[in-house]
Amino acid sequence: MEEVRPVRVVSLDKTDCEDHPLHEIIPDDCCVLAPDALEGKEIISLLVERMAQLPDMQKKVLAMCYYENMKLSEIAALFGVTVSRISQIHREAVAVLRKYLTNLWPEPRGAYCL
Repeated sequence: MEEVRPVRVVSLDKTDCEDHPLHEIIPDDCCVLAPDALEGKEIISLLVERMAQLPDMQKKVLAMCYYENMKLSEIAALFGVTVSRISQIHREAVAVLRKYLTNLWPEPRGAYCL
């Protein structure tokens, strides 16, 4: 019965009992709220500053992994080391960044958690 019942069209400009149009009440899940966008930019800028302080090898591995989309095996071949060594360097770099963010904000920060 649910599948065959007629569709009901509702105007988004029609006001509800509190005189608010529906388009102002219904949240847009695709829209990023300004505070969330600002927080994301702040977190990224802090991460960039902290990444600049990492040892060269850790910076290179993170850059190759996330900016050049290289696999750990490709990075290992480029540096002439084992995949497990590159994995270890990657884990260490991510742990440093995670600890840095955790010290800034002890509570979880939504989608920006590492």
